[in-house]
Amino acid sequence: MGLLIPLIVVATSIWVAIDASKLRVKRGILGGGFLDLGAGSWCVACLALWLVAFPCYLYTRPKYVAVRPN
Repeated sequence: MGLLIPLIVVATSIWVAIDASKLRVKRGILGGGFLDLGAGSWCVACLALWLVAFPCYLYTRPKYVAVRPN
């Protein structure tokens, strides 16, 4: 049970990195702002501040999908 929370944090952070890379997320793609990060930055933010960063990524993800370059 003691490893469950860290395992969830690491697994979801890796998912964020993979998902953001597939969406070709780059810093500045949304036109700037606090939540306009690159894929690596999202992963590090989720690892460091998961409780805040993971919901922020989920909130921002539809915006990345909308501006995704083809």
